[in-house]
Amino acid sequence: MKILASDRVLQVTMPKAFAAVVKFVSFDRSRSRVEVKEQASYEKGVYTLIAISGEFDVVSEPQFTSAAKTALASGCKDFIVDLDGVSFLDGRALGALLDFFKSVRGRNYSARLVTSNAFHRRLFLLTGIDRILKLFDSLPQAAASLKKQLQES
Repeated sequence: MKILASDRVLQVTMPKAFAAVVKFVSFDRSRSRVEVKEQASYEKGVYTLIAISGEFDVVSEPQFTSAAKTALASGCKDFIVDLDGVSFLDGRALGALLDFFKSVRGRNYSARLVTSNAFHRRLFLLTGIDRILKLFDSLPQAAASLKKQLQES
């Protein structure tokens, strides 16, 4: 088997016995982005927004993990992870999300997950993640829920 790779093209050629050739399966690392923003949107404090766009997979997972660790170390206790800009989600991304939410819960902090994508919601339902994480259809809904939680405490 012969594998050639560059930033945008992966070419795999199998031996003739397999009679299979896969050529030009492209991927673009620049399509994935993880942003961490502090948002002042309620009176009692600040929450940290981690917004992900593009493909959330094995390539972008380390960027998310780094951003999540930085956000946890910042001292903020309330987080919203926004997946609305995510076009693809793989198992590595799910694992990273679960690790982050476990860290948040272990510190007795608060976190919410935003996604209106039907595929993501089905994936969370099938894996049981929807029973562990607080899911919201939009960022304003998640922020309102956080505000309500803070007013009740």
